[in-house]
Amino acid sequence: MHKNKSIKRFLFYRCFRKVYNLQSLKQQIKTKTKEISGFITKNIKIMPKSKKKGNKAKLKKLQRLKELEENKKRTNVVKYANYVSEGTVKNTLEDFAAFKKYNRNGLDIFIEFTSGATMDEDTKTRTYEVLKENMKQMYDKSGWGWNNRKKMKEHTDPDARFLIARNVEGEVIGFTHFRFLIEHNKEVLYIFELQVAINGRRCGLGRHMMQICELMARKNSMKFVMLTVFKNNLNAMSFYRNKMKYDIDDISPSECGDDDADYEILSKCVDPALKKLKQTARRNVNDVIQEEKLKSKLFVQENAAAQTPSKAIINKNRKPLGNINANQ
Repeated sequence: MHKNKSIKRFLFYRCFRKVYNLQSLKQQIKTKTKEISGFITKNIKIMPKSKKKGNKAKLKKLQRLKELEENKKRTNVVKYANYVSEGTVKNTLEDFAAFKKYNRNGLDIFIEFTSGATMDEDTKTRTYEVLKENMKQMYDKSGWGWNNRKKMKEHTDPDARFLIARNVEGEVIGFTHFRFLIEHNKEVLYIFELQVAINGRRCGLGRHMMQICELMARKNSMKFVMLTVFKNNLNAMSFYRNKMKYDIDDISPSECGDDDADYEILSKCVDPALKKLKQTARRNVNDVIQEEKLKSKLFVQENAAAQTPSKAIINKNRKPLGNINANQ
């Protein structure tokens, strides 16, 4: 009896120990799992992103900061070209006193600077009359149409800058409407209008005023002088392309695949450093084109030589033209 009790007790303690060991093992596993989870969670938070993704994000950020900085510089350049101080319009003609007088080909002209905000009413009226007289018909023929209210608003805009050409009687003979602005991330002097009255044409006044605009653009750190011209205005197109050496700009409709547009955007680089780069690039492109032409020519000549049989082969393979009678 006593022996049986001892066996039972032994078995009970043994079972209890196994259960206790199992529970202890479970508890240890649970504790270890928590420790591992905590370690992983803690380290994931401070773990850096992969080098590849981190570099991409960093490059994008640097690029964006660079773009913002460049845009800020362009904005400041245009601002300083337009204003001396806050709200005071800069007279960009005062640096070119020698160009204020034009006395050639029967014209005696004085050129003055003004803006859309400071122009007197008489000058507004007369310059607008010259503009309407010269351009209304062309606008009506194009898809743009002529709108008096819109054109007058554009003509008297505070950002508008003008060169006014007057004769000795004070009559307006011509004018240039231009603005300093940013066009497709480029600082440009954009010529909105170059108009000469009938009694001032073919005397070189338009060319003189264009040269002043180019000088002002260069002096005020602009990259380009730009303008828009109707395709059907053949005289103006010839004047800008041939005499003034303007090129069709990359943003012009014809360069973007839109041949149906009735106008072209022309431009001329006035920044010396950029101009040099463009000339070098153009020379490189021309060299590549010439090289490709030469290669093509040599290839054609080699193929022709390879395909042309020799004289001996020609004579051997030539067929008789008919039966030759010795008696004939």
